[in-house]
Amino acid sequence: MLQLGDTFCRGFKVVGVVGGEGTSAEAIVYILEHEESGARVVAKTPQEKVGKGIWLPLYMQYTATQLLSAHPNFVKCLDFVNDKGLPYLPTDLRALPSAFHVPADGWGDPYLILEYVDAPTLTEVLRVGHRRFHEAVDWWVQIASAIEYARSLNYIVVQLSNDNILITAANLVRILDVEVTEVLQEGLVLPLVFKSLPADRLLYADSSYLARLMHHTLNLTIIEEWLAAVSYKGPTERNKWEAEWRHMADVSDHLYQLSGNVTILDSHALPSQMRNAMGKIISVITRLGSQMSKKEPINFKELVMDLVHIHEQLDVHPQCPFTHVVPYVPR
Repeated sequence: MLQLGDTFCRGFKVVGVVGGEGTSAEAIVYILEHEESGARVVAKTPQEKVGKGIWLPLYMQYTATQLLSAHPNFVKCLDFVNDKGLPYLPTDLRALPSAFHVPADGWGDPYLILEYVDAPTLTEVLRVGHRRFHEAVDWWVQIASAIEYARSLNYIVVQLSNDNILITAANLVRILDVEVTEVLQEGLVLPLVFKSLPADRLLYADSSYLARLMHHTLNLTIIEEWLAAVSYKGPTERNKWEAEWRHMADVSDHLYQLSGNVTILDSHALPSQMRNAMGKIISVITRLGSQMSKKEPINFKELVMDLVHIHEQLDVHPQCPFTHVVPYVPR
């Protein structure tokens, strides 16, 4: 395991470590900084040694992340190397060992090299608060667009969470540490290596996260807008809603279940644009929940366009520059 200050390769040294011995993390993540230019990248390596075949999931993540990197909301994949900076896999793919076999001698440990993004996670952003309603809608548009793009490549992003979504100062969403599963032509799901999630859960993993995020952040921003807009009879009433907001912010990493009630409060105290969009947002959330419970196919292109139209009503352009939505076509 590398330590702070250690030299990695290609002139990079370790300036940060996440995970490692004594933690439950499956991987160790190093923040690397180039000694001359000061440029930073992220290196991810399995915590277990490669002799157990643990390199294979990382390689699958590498191939998928390379494709997803064309979308601006996914953190870019830069390389897949060993600790000497050499390509981890042989150029002649016929030399690859069969799945789960020990890699050839001398390969060393695998490192997935990713773009470094200096931004807080969505969990941290929600706990700090002071985010407006249109910013939350902006997140939904960008995340839905990223999901649609992955689906167009026959991939499902299966581990979306508030902890692996970054929010930049410009409110741009960046999704990191992507793990995907592949959709086959017959509609089956190729499960992730070393994962045991049932196929039906994998099929709706991305849409389930989006629906719960929309429901949760809708509640959260409603309370924030309401706290800023209404007049209070006394501190007790305000403290009540501030306590409710703090509770929702504290559970943001788990989100609320879809069965919860959307908190409308005094709708007349909310901004008019927010009131006008409320019905359409609840309709989208309800439709998503119904489709998942009935195991119906989800039209992600339609979902993205619905969210874009809601965002347009707020007179704020979405940050996501990826406007060309490719329809999902199975292989």
